[in-house]
Amino acid sequence: VDACKQACDNNPSCNSFAICQSGPSGCWMKDRVITASDAASTNGHALNTRLCRTWYKGPSSSPVSPAPSPEPNQAGTWFERLLVAVEGGDVAGSASPLMSVDACKQTC
Repeated sequence: VDACKQACDNNPSCNSFAICQSGPSGCWMKDRVITASDAASTNGHALNTRLCRTWYKGPSSSPVSPAPSPEPNQAGTWFERLLVAVEGGDVAGSASPLMSVDACKQTC
């Protein structure tokens, strides 16, 4: 996860990413700005079998409620949530599924 956070931070087109803990995995970087209020995926296989989660960036602190939506690639804190229904487009540099761990480390 830390390698994906760093890879996304270093890619100006990346605003969020998804990781699956089971089955084909990788660091799928996305261009979409995700918020806590985005609808979650209803794909049972992705959620329950593959254990996919979305990571998105939000403000480090939010003195006002509700918190403002983050700007693309804004500095802040990474948050984990259920896989979102609409992930956005793939970003160049994402790790491909079914690649070796060594290849993934080189990509990330």
